Amino acid sequence: MKQCILLFTFLCVAILPSFSQQKIDILGNAGKEQEIKLSEVAKSVRVIPLETTEECLLGTDLKIYYGEEYIFVCDQRQPGAFYRFSKDGKFLNKIGCSGEGPEEYIRSLSFSVDEDKKELWVVDSRGNNFVIYSYDGKFMRKIPIHNAYTYQVVLRENDIIYANNMFYHSSKNYELLRASRQDGKLIQRVRSTVPEDYKIRLLLREPLLYTYQNEVYYKNPLKNVICVLRDGLKQYRRYELNIGMVDNENRDDYFNPKKNRNMINIAGVYETEDFLLFFYGYKEKAYWMLCSKQDWMCKANNYEDCFTDDLSPSEEKFVCRSFTSVTQRHLISIREDKEGDANPTLLVAELK
Repeated sequence: MKQCILLFTFLCVAILPSFSQQKIDILGNAGKEQEIKLSEVAKSVRVIPLETTEECLLGTDLKIYYGEEYIFVCDQRQPGAFYRFSKDGKFLNKIGCSGEGPEEYIRSLSFSVDEDKKELWVVDSRGNNFVIYSYDGKFMRKIPIHNAYTYQVVLRENDIIYANNMFYHSSKNYELLRASRQDGKLIQRVRSTVPEDYKIRLLLREPLLYTYQNEVYYKNPLKNVICVLRDGLKQYRRYELNIGMVDNENRDDYFNPKKNRNMINIAGVYETEDFLLFFYGYKEKAYWMLCSKQDWMCKANNYEDCFTDDLSPSEEKFVCRSFTSVTQRHLISIREDKEGDANPTLLVAELK
C-alpha cells in the first residue's frame, strides 16, 4: 500500500507543469557587439520578389505573416492596407477596406491569421473591434475589443488573448484580457496594478505576447520578467531579465527619459528549443541578442550589422526588425527596389 502511495505521488509530481525561472543577463551583454551568423539561428533563406500591380504598390515599412500557404502583408504607411500573395510572391487580392462602414475598419497597423479557419483578423484599435475577413477578402464579422488599445492578439481554438497597450493610463484598466473568439464576450481579465496618478503619463514601451510550444508567453512592459500564461491568465515567471531595472522598483524611472534610455526596452522575442532571440532598444540604438538555452550565454550586435548572411548568395547583411514578421517561425528582411517603382523583395529566414 505504501509503495502504491509513493508511486501515485511520483506520477502526480511528474505531470505537474514546471514553473522554473531562468535568469538572462541582457544588460550585461548589451554593449558587447559580436557578429552573429544567420546560420546560427536559421536553417534556410528564401528570396521572394513581391509582384507589383496597380492595385498593390507597397513601401518597405511592412508587417508580414509568412504562412504555410500564403503571404499576408500589411503596409504600415497606409491606414491599414492588407494584401495576400502566393508563396512565390504573386499578388492574389486585397483584404478589407478602411472606413467607418459596417464591414470596414477605421484604422489598423496590426493583424493576425488563423490558418486552420482561413481567417485574417484585423486589429482595429481605433474602432475597438477585431474585424475578421476570409482569405479572399470577404467580410465575416466584428468582435468587440473591451476597454483596451491593443496591437496584438493570440488566436486559439475557442478563445483569444490580447494585451492592453494603454493599461497604465488608469488603475481601472485591464492589462490582459481573454474573450470568446465567437462573439468577443469576456471570459477573464487581469486588472492593472498601476497607481491612478499614472494615467497622465506616456510610456514608450509595449506589452509582448508570443506563443511557444502551444503556450502563450507575456511580458508586461513595466516588469523585467517573461511569464507563461496557464490556468487561463495566471502568470508563472519563466524568464527573469536583467534590463537595468529591478522588478517592482520605482516605476517612475520608466517614464523618465534620461533613466529610460539606459534601460533595455524589449520590443520582440523569438523562442525555439535551442535559443531565444531578443530585439531591443538601448541608448537610442536597436539590437538583436542571441541567448543559447544550452549554457545561457548571450551575444548581441547592432541590428543593422547583426546577422551575417551565410545562407544565401547575397553578400549583404541580413537586416531585419522583430515587428516585421508576425509569426514566431521566421525572420524577414525587406529589400527595397532600387528603381523605386516596384514592390520590395522579401528574404525569409526560417528559424531552426
